[in-house]
Amino acid sequence: GLRVFVITLLLALGAIAVFVAFSINLLEGSHATAPKLSDASAHVGNYVTFGSYEQDNNSSKGKEPIEWLVLDVQHGKALLISRCGLDIQPYNTELTDITWEKCTLRTWLNSTFLNAAFSASEQKRISAVTVSADKNPDHNTYSGKNTIDQVFLLSSPEVSEYFSSDKARQCK
Repeated sequence: GLRVFVITLLLALGAIAVFVAFSINLLEGSHATAPKLSDASAHVGNYVTFGSYEQDNNSSKGKEPIEWLVLDVQHGKALLISRCGLDIQPYNTELTDITWEKCTLRTWLNSTFLNAAFSASEQKRISAVTVSADKNPDHNTYSGKNTIDQVFLLSSPEVSEYFSSDKARQCK
């Protein structure tokens, strides 16, 4: 099935601009109070709005709706990725060898960010999935253990699958 994804671009000082992506249930089901994305709007390449997050650095105006690009649609679920970089966070707060399983970015994404960007009813529509700890094809490092997350980093092969060039995956 589709997984919850976050695409990252490495920036100066080891910070990461976070492009959030995830799998959302399109079917109303028991979550009818959550904003609906219809099958009509959920076509690959379309933009949809879901959740809200501070994006203009003017908190007095409140959070802005998040625009998402539909990357894939399968079995009543859409894979969405944010149109813009939503935040800048370090992969880990301490400079040390660390896997996704134990890094502070994983904790931040699946708690602080998730709670700030999505209401309780919206969170119910975001699937918790097993994130495979695949070996990095470019580096011979320990990949850690599989995790279960709602939000996570996209693997190198997954980035290549959804984005054809460096320009296609640049922050806006």
